[in-house]
Amino acid sequence: MTRSLLAIAAISVAQFCCAQVDLPVFGSQHVINGYAKDIEGEVLSYFSVYPEHATTALLTRCTDGQKAIAWETAVVPASERESTQYFYFSWIAAHNSTTSDGDRSFDLYINDTPALTFTTHHSTKPATWSAAAEDSTKLVFEFSKMDRHGDAHGFAHLRVPRKYCTLGQPLKLKVVGHAQDSPDWFMTFRYKFEEKAEVEVMPFVLHYRQQQDVQVTTMHFGKPEAVFVWFNGEEETWSKQPAGMALNGISRTYRMIDKSSQAKELRVRVRIGERLVTDTVVVVAPVIHRDIHLIHHSHTDIGYSHLQSEVEVIQNNNIFRALELIDRTKDYPKDSRFVWNVESLWAVENFLGIASETDKQRFIAAVKSGSIALSANYANILTGLCTPEEMHWIVEYADSLRAWYDLPINSAMQTDIPGMSWSMVDAYAAHGIRYLSQGPNYIPDMPDGGDRIGSTLREQGDKPYWWKGTTGKDSILVWTAGQGYGGWHGFTAGAIGERGTRKIAAYMNELAAKGYPYDMVQWRYNIVSDNGPVDSTISDFVRDWNEKYASPHLILANVNDMMARFEAKYGKQIPTWSGDFTPYWEDGAYSTAKEEGDVRVLSARLFNLIDAAKILNKAIDPHLLYRAKRSIVMWHEHTWGSWNSISEPDAPFTTEQWKYKKAFADSAGWYVGEIAGEARFASPLPADPDSLIIDPIVPNYRTERGSWRMLDGMEADPATWKSKGGLLEWWGERGTDSVQNFRPKYKDGVFNVRYRSRFPLVVEGTDSIVVHLKEHLNGTTHIASVIHKNSIREKESLHLALPFYIPNATVRIGISDTCVTPESGRIPGSNNDFFCAQRWIDVSNDSMGVTIVCPQGALWEVGEMVDERKVNPGAGTNPELYKAWKTEAHSSSTLYLYALNNYWHTNFKADQEGPITFDIYLKMHGPFKLEDARRFGLEMTRPLITWWK
Repeated sequence: MTRSLLAIAAISVAQFCCAQVDLPVFGSQHVINGYAKDIEGEVLSYFSVYPEHATTALLTRCTDGQKAIAWETAVVPASERESTQYFYFSWIAAHNSTTSDGDRSFDLYINDTPALTFTTHHSTKPATWSAAAEDSTKLVFEFSKMDRHGDAHGFAHLRVPRKYCTLGQPLKLKVVGHAQDSPDWFMTFRYKFEEKAEVEVMPFVLHYRQQQDVQVTTMHFGKPEAVFVWFNGEEETWSKQPAGMALNGISRTYRMIDKSSQAKELRVRVRIGERLVTDTVVVVAPVIHRDIHLIHHSHTDIGYSHLQSEVEVIQNNNIFRALELIDRTKDYPKDSRFVWNVESLWAVENFLGIASETDKQRFIAAVKSGSIALSANYANILTGLCTPEEMHWIVEYADSLRAWYDLPINSAMQTDIPGMSWSMVDAYAAHGIRYLSQGPNYIPDMPDGGDRIGSTLREQGDKPYWWKGTTGKDSILVWTAGQGYGGWHGFTAGAIGERGTRKIAAYMNELAAKGYPYDMVQWRYNIVSDNGPVDSTISDFVRDWNEKYASPHLILANVNDMMARFEAKYGKQIPTWSGDFTPYWEDGAYSTAKEEGDVRVLSARLFNLIDAAKILNKAIDPHLLYRAKRSIVMWHEHTWGSWNSISEPDAPFTTEQWKYKKAFADSAGWYVGEIAGEARFASPLPADPDSLIIDPIVPNYRTERGSWRMLDGMEADPATWKSKGGLLEWWGERGTDSVQNFRPKYKDGVFNVRYRSRFPLVVEGTDSIVVHLKEHLNGTTHIASVIHKNSIREKESLHLALPFYIPNATVRIGISDTCVTPESGRIPGSNNDFFCAQRWIDVSNDSMGVTIVCPQGALWEVGEMVDERKVNPGAGTNPELYKAWKTEAHSSSTLYLYALNNYWHTNFKADQEGPITFDIYLKMHGPFKLEDARRFGLEMTRPLITWWK
C-alpha cells in the first residue's frame, strides 16, 4: 500500500510453512505456523510480544468451563517423511500472571480430541513452563516480556504426535478455560508467521549530512540471515554489503537517503538471504520541522485504578522519584533534563503533608526552577456540575501555594475529562491562570478517538485557541493535545526506547497529513495507564534522540513554559472562541443522584453562609471553611469509583472506593452544618419561638380540578397540551445491554399539575414516586418529587418531562450571569445530547415563557432524551459498537430533567436507592428577561437564611 506521506508495503513470499528454529525444551526443530485463521472465540485488541504487529487475540477465561477459543494452524507439509514422529507448531500467546488470583487450568484439544491440560501460574516465574500428556503431546510457554499490568507475553510451542496430523491438512486447536469462576485468561494472537518486510520512510532529518532514514522492518523466522536493500535502479549484486541482519522474529534495518524539498517516489527492493520479500514504491515527502514538547505527568485518578489511599502513595512516590531524576540529569543538555508536571494540587497537598523539611525545600526549589510544573487545578473536576462560585474553589489552593512559597502557577491541566463549563474561564482569569492544557480521554480504536467524548478531539485536538470568558473581558489560551493524555498508554518505563521511534513517526505523519500549521507540538507523556509511574529512562531517550536527529527536536517540557512560548510565537495568529464547552461526563454523577443533589444544595448553602457572614461581619473558622469547600470540590472530582464498578459492583475494591467517595458528600454536610451552627445561622425555627416569620405571598391556592386560568400570559388549558400530557411526565428507560444500549420501554404517571396535592406514582424500578405540588400567588409553582428508588443493575434511567406548549420556543441555559442556547453560545466540540444548567433553564418565545429551576438537578435534555443505542462502529480492528453523539442541537418546548441513570460501563455506580428528591420551581413570564431569570435562579437555589442574635 502506498500513501502520500507514509508508505508501508509488504510482500509475502508464500505463507510461512516451516523453518528451522531453536525452541526452549524441544531444541532445534522445523516449526510450523501455529495460527492461520479463526474458528471461534471472543476477539480482543491487546498488547502482545510484537505490539505493533500482533494486535488482536482470541480470548478464553476460567469462568464457567464453556468459554472456548479455536483456530486453524498452517497445513502440515505434504513433503514430510513417513518416519517423522512429531510436528512442532508455534504461535504468539499470553496469559495473566501477576494479576491472577492463583494458578488456572485450561484444556487443549487437537482436532476436537482432548489432548492435555495446562496450568498458568500466578507469576512470571518460571519464565518457561510446560505441560505434557501421556502420549507425549507437549505444550511449552516461552516467556518474553510483561505488559503494563505485569502479565506474561511470549510464545506457545506445541509438539504434536503424528497420529493427530494429516499431511497437507491443518490442525484445529481449541483451548477451554476450566470452570473456576475466575476472569483469568489465556490468549492466542491472530498473527501469522510470514516471511515479509515493511518499508517506511521516516519523517526525520538526521544531523549527519541532513539525510533521512528508510526503515526496513523484517519478519523472519529461522536462523539469522543477511538483509539486502536496493533503491531505485541500484544493481542487485551480492557483493553489496548487507544493510543488516534479520534475526528470528522482528528486526529493523536502516538505509539513509538525501532529504527532499518536494515529494518524490522511491523504489525499494528487499531480500532476506536470497529471497526477494519486498519490491515496492514509496513516497519520500519533505520533512516539516517540529519541536515536540513531551509533557511528562501521571494522570491523577483519585481511585479507579487503585484504592484512594494507594493513589496518595503512588503520587507521593512519583514526586520523590522526580526529585531524584531532576538531580541526576541536571548536567544533561537543557531539553533532556528531567521535568515533571503535577496535574493535581491534591497530590501536592498530600506530598507537603508527609515530606520532611529538606524534601519540601527540594520540591519548592524544583518548582521555582521549572523542573516541576504545577497545574492550578486542585483535581480534575466535572465542572458542569459546579456553580460559578464553586469553580473558584477549584483553584484556591494554587493561591495559597503562591502566597506561602511564591511558586509560579499560571497554567491548568485538565486531564481525561471532555468539556468544561464556560464559567471556568472567569475563575481561571480571576486567579491569574492564563493557560489551559487539555488532555481528554484518548482511545484511538473507539469511533470518536476516546470514551464518551463526542466530537471533542475532532473539533479541538491540536487546534489552539483563545477562549473568551462569559463577561467578554478575559481570555485564556487553550491547547488540546491531539492524542489526549493517553497516547503513550501501554508503554512501560523504558518502552519508548524500543517502540518510540515508530510512534513518533506515525504522529509526525498524521500532523503533516492534516496540515497542522505550527512547529510546536504538545504531546502528553503519561505511561502505563492512569496513576502511571515516572519513566526514569525518558531523559536518556530524549538526549540520545536529539544527538541523532535534527528534526523533530524533543523537549521535556514544563507546561507553563510551553504555553508561554506558544503564545509568544503564535498567540496573535490563533482564533478566539466564546461560549460554553458543554461537557460530556456529568451524566455519570447521576448514578448517585441523591448524593449529587445533596451536594449541590450544600454548595449553594455554603456560599450563602459566606455572603451572610460578610454582611454581618461574622467570622467563619478558616479550617472549617477550607474543609467544607474541599469536600464539595472533591465530590465533583471525576473519579467516582473503581474501573470495575459496573462489572463487579460488590467486589471489595469497588465498595471500598465508593465509601471513600461518599465520605466527601457526608463530610460536606457536616462541615456546612458546623459553619452554620458556629455563626448561629439556622434554617429551622427554635423549639419555643418568641417570633414568627411569615411569607405573605404563599397562601394556599387551589383551582377546581379540570378548570383553567391564565398564568402571566401562558394558557394552562389541557386542550393546548399534548394528548394525555401534562406539565410533568415521568419517562423511564431500561435496557439489557451495556452503557450504550438505549430503548424506551414505558411511560407512566402522566398527570395535570394545575392544583395543589400529593400524588403517589409507581414507575418500574421504584417503590413509588411521591409528588407534592404547591402554587404561589406570585406565579411560582413548586413540584417536589421524592423517588423511592429500588436498587436496579439492569441499564436504566429516569427523566422528568416538562412538555410545554410554547410555539417557536427558544431554550436558554443559565451560565454565570449570561446564558447559551442549543443553537448558539457554545464552542466546537460541545456535547449536544444534554446540557448543564448551573441554576436555571428557560423556554420561551417572543411573548411568553417559563423559567425552571431545580436545585438538585444539573442535567437537561431538550426535545428528546439521550439515545444510548450502540450504533457507532469502532475503528480499525475494534469490533464493538458505541453510542453515537448528536452533531447538533435545537430548541424545543419540551424539556427533560435527566434525573438518574446507570448507563456508564466503568467508574460510576451500578445501582442506587432512594429516597431521592428533586424540587422543580416554575415561574411563568412574558417576554424573556435575562435579569429576571438570573434572579429567580438565585432565589430558588439560595433561599432565605435566618440567624439568632
